[in-house]
Amino acid sequence: VNNPDYIHVLHNEVKNCVRCPVHVYMGACPLYRGNVLSPVAIISEKSGPMEAKLGYPFAGGSGYEIEKLLKLAHVKDPVWSYVKATNLMICNIPDKRNPSNNELKNCQWWYTFFEVYPPKLILALGKAAVKTLGGDSSSMKKRNGREFSWRGIKCIAGYNPAFLLRLQGS
Repeated sequence: VNNPDYIHVLHNEVKNCVRCPVHVYMGACPLYRGNVLSPVAIISEKSGPMEAKLGYPFAGGSGYEIEKLLKLAHVKDPVWSYVKATNLMICNIPDKRNPSNNELKNCQWWYTFFEVYPPKLILALGKAAVKTLGGDSSSMKKRNGREFSWRGIKCIAGYNPAFLLRLQGS
């Protein structure tokens, strides 16, 4: 289907999702950010309140950190035209808890997104994304910067920018 117009159909399907109770916290349906046809994808664990409000992943501080990293890698502005981003959980979980295994199992929209718009490289940010794509539950300290494969697609493990921002604030 690798068609940029199909994203509207997929976005509508996600907006109407009721697979788990947290769907009531979806907000503005933050399915993706960036260029759906980009060969480079970024995936993290879950959407937050800013994502639910604005309607795209990596809004706020996490997005700003990603933008800084992309600029350090000499990606030209607008940096989001060179990558696509999504989360394992599209909906915001209001009490800042980690998603349950059942919620992650029910929220497979990231998988559908990657099937429709397959990346050639995935930057998996955070333990949940790395574990989901790589199946390895070792610590992020061991996984950070390491390569692994998901369905034949090269992946690189990295820390979640939200985690790094929390470390800076403590």
